[in-house]
Amino acid sequence: PNIYYNKVIAFVIDGDKTNHHASNIGYRFTDGKLEVADYPGFYYIPGFTHYAINKQGEVYNHKTKMILKWFITQPNKKKNIKGGYFAIRGYFSKSVLVAMTRHRAMGLVFLDYPDNADSMVINHKNGTPGDDDPDNLEWVTRGANNLNAYINDLKNQHMRVLVRNVLTNEIKEYYSISDAARVLNLYSDESLRAR
Repeated sequence: PNIYYNKVIAFVIDGDKTNHHASNIGYRFTDGKLEVADYPGFYYIPGFTHYAINKQGEVYNHKTKMILKWFITQPNKKKNIKGGYFAIRGYFSKSVLVAMTRHRAMGLVFLDYPDNADSMVINHKNGTPGDDDPDNLEWVTRGANNLNAYINDLKNQHMRVLVRNVLTNEIKEYYSISDAARVLNLYSDESLRAR
């Protein structure tokens, strides 16, 4: 809402203060989170300010004055998606309908978010989708999120691999060929798979 423009701090996402393109401008609230005046305990969600969320994860649409219902994402075996995340469909602007997950909304409101939050994801520390308590959430890169999924055996498309150093005979286990390639500074292509 226009009355809160003085509560917004803008920043450049890529750190280049000369790049003022709209896609490079982010914002956060001056006090970290901004409470809805007529709905105490609910805080505007940055980027989705038609909506506000409370610590229990309930979402309030301040335009319609209604509490919205989350749906639970379903597993998708073809795409290897576990499911179990809470989501809603909401309007980013008057005509752009997007899906918003509860854990990301909680992260935007109750965690300090980095300037490059658009390229980051919210990780469930305990690996349990739907456990969206702010203490269980953290901002991480996609790679760190995948690593957490491997560690907690939440992904089943990977195959753990053993790598032996032929000079020392030391054997190390990696979560996947990609993980081994990343650590060993090799390309994760068919030649590595053949080895």
